[in-house]
Parts: sequence; C-alpha cells; structure tokens
Amino acid sequence: MDDHIYRIEDLQSQSAHLEQDIQLQAQKQSSRAGTVQPEEGLKQELHLRLQQEAELEATLSQTRREIKNAQARRQGRWEMMEELNKELRQCELQQFIQQAGSPHVDHTTSLSGPEVYLHIAGIVE
Repeated sequence: MDDHIYRIEDLQSQSAHLEQDIQLQAQKQSSRAGTVQPEEGLKQELHLRLQQEAELEATLSQTRREIKNAQARRQGRWEMMEELNKELRQCELQQFIQQAGSPHVDHTTSLSGPEVYLHIAGIVE
C-alpha cells in the first residue's frame, strides 16, 4: 500500500510538472502570436499609409495641373484685356478727334490717316 501511495504522489508530481510545462508552452505560443499580431497590425498600418500617400500624390498632381491650367487661362484673359484696353483707347482717341472737328483740313492733306488724327488732336504738328 505504501508503494501505491508513493507511486500516486509521484504521478501527481509529474502531472503538476507537465501542467506547468504545458502552461509555459502555451504562454510562449501566445507571446509569439502576440508578437506576430503587432507585426501584422504594423504591416496593415504601413499598407494603409502607403495607399494614403499614393492618393495624396495623385491629388497633388491633379491640383498642380489644375493650377497650371488656371494660370494659363488667367494669362490669356490678361492678354485679351490688354488688347481690348488698347482698342478702347484707340476708339476714344478717334471719338475725341471726331468731336473736336478739324478747322484746318488744308494742312492735313499731306499726312497719312493716323497722323491726321494726331495732328487734329494737337499731339503732332
């Protein structure tokens, strides 16, 4: 009987050691799995950030193209406005010349068209 009690106690001790070993292995595996999970999380976060970077780069590129196009349109409009202002000044000069009249038409017969207007306006003699 003593021999059986000793054997039972020995088996209980071995069982306790085996349980501890199992728990240690389970902890190691869970810690490895815990290590893998953060790595996976970091990989996913990196992937998302790379996608965001690509989207932002595309948006930036598109915005730059739109700005360049807007600047070209603005430059074209500016040039058109300058041309229209020039034409307006010419029309105003012609209107002024017509309203002022020409008392001495005899002196201007030798002058060309624009010179006549300038002579009548008193700009050129």
